[in-house]
Amino acid sequence: MYRLRLRYQATQFGVLPRDSGSILRGTLGRAMHDVYCVNRDEDCIACPCLRQCPYARFWSPSNPALNPYYEQYDKYPRSYIVEPPLHHSRLEPGDGFEFNLVLMGDSADDIRAWVTAARRAGELGFGRERLTMELREITEANLFGEPGKSIILIRNHQEIIQPPNPILFNDLLDVFLPDEPLSFLKVTFLTPGRFLQDHQPVRSLRFYLLVQSILRRLSMLSELFEPDTPWRPDFHLYGRLADRVITYHDGTEWRERHRWSGSQKREHDIGGLTGHLIYAGPEIHLFLPILYFAGVVHVGKGTVFGNGRVDIEFI
Repeated sequence: MYRLRLRYQATQFGVLPRDSGSILRGTLGRAMHDVYCVNRDEDCIACPCLRQCPYARFWSPSNPALNPYYEQYDKYPRSYIVEPPLHHSRLEPGDGFEFNLVLMGDSADDIRAWVTAARRAGELGFGRERLTMELREITEANLFGEPGKSIILIRNHQEIIQPPNPILFNDLLDVFLPDEPLSFLKVTFLTPGRFLQDHQPVRSLRFYLLVQSILRRLSMLSELFEPDTPWRPDFHLYGRLADRVITYHDGTEWRERHRWSGSQKREHDIGGLTGHLIYAGPEIHLFLPILYFAGVVHVGKGTVFGNGRVDIEFI
């Protein structure tokens, strides 16, 4: 996986709301369609260029969930995540604007297509106001503090792309795992965490539901990107252990959030929980590896729009 930070400079006045992930993703999709689509009047599925087109791969992927483990899901997760700013953005010409992009699997393999789309997105403009920006730099969004190296240099409007460093799971464990067992864990939702149970949004998140959602997402990503050697966790064992963890404190609230789908011509509810939860249990440290990894790939519904971004602390 790569986690990149896209840095823009606004060329006009404009406003972008908090939790703008769906807006940013929509503009990136429009930009990728504008650059790569050659049969603009055809549906992606019927297009003869389907296999070669980045837009079709990332916005209309034909990746149905065929494994019986996931028979209730119609498709695997998308291979990218847009991480919007965590605040409202009011921009004047010359102001900086940035957001993160997590690329996994085939998205990471085709990083040049994302760089091209990012530049074009700034020219097309973000949001209903078509807020235009100039792409100035793309850097590694370092998980451990300071931004990493620049992976794109823009000189005289020419792009020189350097390979970024991938995120390695062992690096996460070396940095974050505590030296001693712990009994309390704080999970903070930086962006709305949306979870469903019996097709209904969950307003009070048990640890069991959080763990099952993380396991399902990680295992489906593994199945998608490493089909020959997928990771298939023991859901029953994890479930029994998770059932022994209690919610010690619930400091979450529900944040309403909607997005407009241009392809379906209707509005979707993508609201979820924000705030923090403190969980307590004698074996809670056993879950830290998957929890830290969830901090990179997000968890819950709507992750492609930036939902489910979590921060993990042991206390």
